[in-house]
Amino acid sequence: MNLQRIFAIVEKDVKEFIKNPMLYLIPVTPIFLAFVYSRLSTFEDASSNMYPTYILIGITFTMVTANVMIVLIAEEYDKQTLQGLILSPASFIDLLVGKSLVNTIFSWLTLFISLLILGERQEFSFITICGIVLLFLFFLFLGLGVGLFTPSISLTTTYSMVILLIFGFSPFIKLLLVDDIKIIQTIASYLPVSLLMDIALFEKNSLIVWLVVWTVAAVAFSVISFRIKQKKGWALN
Repeated sequence: MNLQRIFAIVEKDVKEFIKNPMLYLIPVTPIFLAFVYSRLSTFEDASSNMYPTYILIGITFTMVTANVMIVLIAEEYDKQTLQGLILSPASFIDLLVGKSLVNTIFSWLTLFISLLILGERQEFSFITICGIVLLFLFFLFLGLGVGLFTPSISLTTTYSMVILLIFGFSPFIKLLLVDDIKIIQTIASYLPVSLLMDIALFEKNSLIVWLVVWTVAAVAFSVISFRIKQKKGWALN
């Protein structure tokens, strides 16, 4: 790990955040949802009252963590600056730490503001905290992997929407298809955000294993993406 390369990547990301208004608009959705949920009537049971908290966590990591990572990498790809980084001696760890530092602060700050607006006070168990961290890492690595395969900035919205629909909205799929399409409901139950909700709300702690599997899969995907780009010298594009 080379600190000089990491700081150079971080410096570029900070400058990109300052001059790119689109990145400032990304947290609008989770913060707006927090306002909406904070004004909804409470559910009958205590566990249901916690639904908005974990939906917000999932939406924040989907729309901010994964989306920002995709946008940052795609913009560097358009400018032909990431190509030089990939083909340089910089390691995968250099790229990951450098590109994720600003994104990590941005993501957790958005989540903190959203939960503060929501106003639900609760204590997270140790296993739930582990699940939240794993969920964050899953979306971080997923965003990195997808970003490396995004050929232009114009496609970032499409890829981000696919991630949002498949992963971010999985709890809604479960709620809407309770007595309908069982296969889709079962699949949705094993998606990361749904797993976190089951762990936190229904104390199904054994499901943490599936979150670990999802996170390891995302890490493998991002590493493979990096190696392919490094090996072929961006010839795929």
